[in-house]
Amino acid sequence: MRLVGVDPGKSGAFALFEDGILKEVVDMPLAVNVVRGVKRSRPVPALIADLFQEWKPKFVMIEQV
Repeated sequence: MRLVGVDPGKSGAFALFEDGILKEVVDMPLAVNVVRGVKRSRPVPALIADLFQEWKPKFVMIEQV
């Protein structure tokens, strides 16, 4: 069984577990924009969707912030 653990937020990550064994960890995919000279980052939903399409988890658990 495949399970994904999600640590949400800009410094978050995704962890893939298969049958209780950690298989892979991926940092939150971010896009960096410059607004009035200040760098700002935000998660990229399309890249997150691609990750879930690749991993095909049966369950997803998200940390409550």
